[in-house]
Amino acid sequence: MSEKTKSGSQRGIIVLLSVIAVLLAALVIAMIVMFSGTLGSSGSTTSTGTTSSAQTVAFDPATATKVPAGMAPKQLVEAYYNAVINGKYEDAYKLLPLGSQLGYGSASAFAAQMKDYGVTTSSFKLGGFEETADTYAIAAAQVMPDSLTIAYTWYFKKVGDQWYAESRAMMSGTDSSTAATSTAK
Repeated sequence: MSEKTKSGSQRGIIVLLSVIAVLLAALVIAMIVMFSGTLGSSGSTTSTGTTSSAQTVAFDPATATKVPAGMAPKQLVEAYYNAVINGKYEDAYKLLPLGSQLGYGSASAFAAQMKDYGVTTSSFKLGGFEETADTYAIAAAQVMPDSLTIAYTWYFKKVGDQWYAESRAMMSGTDSSTAATSTAK
């Protein structure tokens, strides 16, 4: 084989490897873009968890879920989980942030999903929280009958003297088993 043929073969291999590298890079970028929308969010948007369709809405006090008078954000989260455990699904649904409500679609769809999960015999745990003058975030986990833990971080925003449930985001893997530490039922 002549030097000219070897050189041409090597160039061909280099071009082929370059094309493969570019295609792999494009695939990685496409996967990052595709999966970035499935991560939980906080701040001024609302993102749902569970298997319902994710709905993202801008925070607006006119449409956001109000924390009832005389109740703190932590108490709203406790009331939500107690309502779910006691089968009061419509009450629980009304306590969800607006984006989560939209994700489920309706109180009856929410109730059907909770019944399918068998959450009436579960318990919940509240974990750490962060509070500022106008924001509050708390980790909470539903412990299912089969010991599966489904964990969320609930986000609240204060406008004037009124607290609102801004969003809740599903926590991932190890966060969900360690974030919630104090048991409530």
